[in-house]
Amino acid sequence: YLNLIDEVIELGMKEGVFRSDIQLFTIRKMVFGTLDEAVTAWLMNDRKYELMNQVIPIHTLFINGLKADKQ
Repeated sequence: YLNLIDEVIELGMKEGVFRSDIQLFTIRKMVFGTLDEAVTAWLMNDRKYELMNQVIPIHTLFINGLKADKQ
């Protein structure tokens, strides 16, 4: 999964969609850590809520946090 995350982030940086002022390693940790925590919390809470309801908030966090400034 980490290689796939790297590929997506690198492509986004190359195309100017994602910020390039943050190291790839840091972004990879953020993305993987967020997804890992979301799933772990869901499992530890006995699946009391719909995991898929977290998709939009997590997506929004990633995109707004990684989005390059338009110049």
